[in-house]
Amino acid sequence: MADHFWLSDAQWAVIEPHIPKVYTGKRRMDDRRVISGGAEMTSSSRLSGRPAR
Repeated sequence: MADHFWLSDAQWAVIEPHIPKVYTGKRRMDDRRVISGGAEMTSSSRLSGRPAR
C-alpha cells in the first residue's frame, strides 16, 4: 500500500518543490501520503455531493 498514491510522479514533481525541507517540532509523516489522503477525502462521494458554495 506504500506505493499507492493519488498523484502521479509528474504531478508530485510539480508540488514537491513547494513543501518546506526544514522541519521543526514533531516528526512529520510522508508528505506525498498526506496529500494523497487529502485528495482521496475531497473526491469521496461523501464530500463531492455537497452543494456548491
